[in-house]
Amino acid sequence: MRRKTIIREIKEAEKKAEERINKAKAEAEKIIKKAEDESKKEKEKMIREANKKAQMEIKKAEKEAEKVASEILKKADEEIKKIEDKAMRKIDKAVEIVIERIIEG
Repeated sequence: MRRKTIIREIKEAEKKAEERINKAKAEAEKIIKKAEDESKKEKEKMIREANKKAQMEIKKAEKEAEKVASEILKKADEEIKKIEDKAMRKIDKAVEIVIERIIEG
């Protein structure tokens, strides 16, 4: 009888050990799942923040480009005005010469 009792106790100990192993495996799976979920959330957060920062940098670059373009257009307008003024003076001079020749004519 003593032998049967020992075998039964061994089987019970093995059963308890197996239950503990299964419980530990389930707990480990929960921990891994939680870590994966948190990792995924953190990754998504980092992507959102990176996209937000990129959009801010794009807007900043666009504003700077608009400023530079505005300055270039302003200088171009000033240069066009100078050329137009110079052309008008030459036209006025040419008209004066033609009128003088007609009158002298």
